Amino acid sequence: MIQRVYYKAFGAEVWRLQNTGVSGESLAIEVGVLVAKWVGRGLTQSVLEAIRTDVFNVSAPLPA
Repeated sequence: MIQRVYYKAFGAEVWRLQNTGVSGESLAIEVGVLVAKWVGRGLTQSVLEAIRTDVFNVSAPLPA
């Protein structure tokens, strides 16, 4: 239950990126970094990716 706060923090970071004008592949890459950061802090990658895609309509970054 306490992890809900952290998922909300992830969402706030994505929202902040979108509202500062980051878009396209740059946004996808930045959000990918955020996903990795929060997975490292113990959150579930699939949930973070679902938030990224379903809530913010940000696609996964293209492979390098």
